[in-house]
Amino acid sequence: MDGVGLSFKLGKEVEAEHQTITRYPLSVFDFVLPFTVTETQTREYTPFTVTYTPTQAADTARARIYSELYTNFPDAEIITKSETIENEENAVKVSVKFTFTADIAKTVPFGGV
Repeated sequence: MDGVGLSFKLGKEVEAEHQTITRYPLSVFDFVLPFTVTETQTREYTPFTVTYTPTQAADTARARIYSELYTNFPDAEIITKSETIENEENAVKVSVKFTFTADIAKTVPFGGV
């Protein structure tokens, strides 16, 4: 039969926010069989509502913004910043604009193949 073959979708995919599916080929003694093994990981979670005062919400948002900055640029030195806080209906919007210096060309060890 001409043009007949098997197609396998390999790698990771996310079915839902709390579920990861990984597919990889089945092999015996380095001989790859025409089957795949599917591994599904599911995280259980319980949704809940947290109520903050406007000040607590702004402080929490500000802390997350700074955490994200220093996670991505651990050696960042802030030169200037401007911050705006807007109170909306049932929400607080915090915007921070940074001018900072950081070593974006830092050499890190390569852990690839």
